[in-house]
Amino acid sequence: MSPLKRLNIQYPTRNFQCPRAEVASLRCFDYANNNLTPLGSAIFSEIGDSLENQTVITRTANTKYVVYRQDAKVSYEQLFDLEKDPWEMKNQIGNPKYQQVLGAMREKLDRWEKETKTVPPLQAGAEEDQAARSGCPEKPFNRTVPKETSIMKLPLCFHTIILLSAITAFCSEEGIASETGTRPLLGVQRWDMYSGRGTTQQQELGYLPGKQGFLKDPEWHGRAPFFCRLTADVDWVAHPEQAGPLWFNHPFNQALLQRSMDQEIRYAHSAGIDFFIYNGPTRTLFANAWELKNNLDCHMASKIPEAQSMKFVWALYGHSVIHYTRTKVAVMMDETKAYVKMDNWQTVMDDRPLVIVLWPGQFRLDLEDASGEERMTGCEFVEYVRARVKAEGLKNPYMVGATVPARSYEQADSLKKDGYDAFMDYAGGYGGKAAERDKAPTYAVATAELVNTYESKFLKGGLPFIPPCTSMQYPWPRALDHQTGKPKKTWYHYQWPKQGDLADRVKAAFDFVAAHPKACEAQVVTMYSWNEHSEGGGLCPTMGTPPEYKPVTQWLDEVAAALAAWHYPMQAMQEN
Repeated sequence: MSPLKRLNIQYPTRNFQCPRAEVASLRCFDYANNNLTPLGSAIFSEIGDSLENQTVITRTANTKYVVYRQDAKVSYEQLFDLEKDPWEMKNQIGNPKYQQVLGAMREKLDRWEKETKTVPPLQAGAEEDQAARSGCPEKPFNRTVPKETSIMKLPLCFHTIILLSAITAFCSEEGIASETGTRPLLGVQRWDMYSGRGTTQQQELGYLPGKQGFLKDPEWHGRAPFFCRLTADVDWVAHPEQAGPLWFNHPFNQALLQRSMDQEIRYAHSAGIDFFIYNGPTRTLFANAWELKNNLDCHMASKIPEAQSMKFVWALYGHSVIHYTRTKVAVMMDETKAYVKMDNWQTVMDDRPLVIVLWPGQFRLDLEDASGEERMTGCEFVEYVRARVKAEGLKNPYMVGATVPARSYEQADSLKKDGYDAFMDYAGGYGGKAAERDKAPTYAVATAELVNTYESKFLKGGLPFIPPCTSMQYPWPRALDHQTGKPKKTWYHYQWPKQGDLADRVKAAFDFVAAHPKACEAQVVTMYSWNEHSEGGGLCPTMGTPPEYKPVTQWLDEVAAALAAWHYPMQAMQEN
């Protein structure tokens, strides 16, 4: 086997990857003496659009140090002990026991950067010198290196080169990437309660009286989405007498919702999120879809270029209040097929439409309980959905049964019998416990338990699956007794993440997918959630403080950085 299993080059980048066992045998190009010499104690990698905005990785046989820079300042650091933690699950940057190691790695990086910035260019000339030093060729090069590309034509000013035979051997291999070619896909769950209609005003914001008003308390105003405002600052609206302290889009204005949704799409697209998962019943079956399709309508109507690039799926919605029959399934598919045919419906595994079925067990119960010709078995339901999708000239859909909120592995056997391709959770908030506020496990502990659940539960399901990667599980705004309305003392949760926790979790989920290409054949990770602001917590930017109301993008930025920095783990490259 070639010592270089996967070469990951993405413009603008300077990056070689190799198994840890091969580090000692690597050689580097000595520009001064024009020959190959042993690499020595470390290898280095840069990814970014400039020296001021980049991710830099320093790696020895036993340690990995990562620096994220924005505007020439260090925004985040990671340090991993590869002997004890080969999957890079535990960031040791704040561990006092590793401060000496951290200092040594920082010194290696500093010395290397000073040396490489004065390395003679591959060819003479000021412009070529700048391109060589920055790692950015004059024109973008392809994400994978063409077979005929000479290694000497790449900007190799970072001391790392592998034998040409190994490079050539790699270039003919398919690799283990998803349809994106660089990493697994990330889809985020949407529960659109903030359009201005439906549950927005009473249940969520408490702008109108009559229901819980989960975010009404000033303590939770920071969880409100970025387009909300304090009612006191909205002087262009005649507010009702009992108006609550948070406002958005009342009276309802479609243009305002469209502008807000356009900005949501821009945020998600720029962060690298691949697709939205919209949820809710079809309009033709239940009460205008509980007003849960208003944001999807805006996505479809959007004129911004990001709206076409931002892909989506609309989950088939098996809620028990609908009482499905064969006729209702047909009506559901009549409405759904128009979406599935769109170019930006998400596909997996060589253009198979991704079809998520929410509450698949409820579909089965309702349909088997129906009478006469209205009755369907679970198998017949799955086959019917497949047939309707293929009738539109599309490939056989990749059908995934999604359990609400979690433990889909418990239904894996029945889903397999019904003919589903895979299973997944809607949320999957593993690692928490019912406890008093903030006396539950930390976010980092919950992440470790999440990965343990992948290993101990999901892998034993006997069916491929899409791993969940919950953003937060901190539903304290909703910790109210349903009868009295008084706050509860205990609630299932784990603690709010600290800086770096969410990025570590994204990396852990992606590493798992890469390490299990058969069990995770779709190469997809889903995240709960984009906008469950009052429940678990979401990635959608939140309302900033007045009077500026600058959106708070902390968690979305962290996910964006994790997506940009992720690469296929070396152990996975060896095994696959």
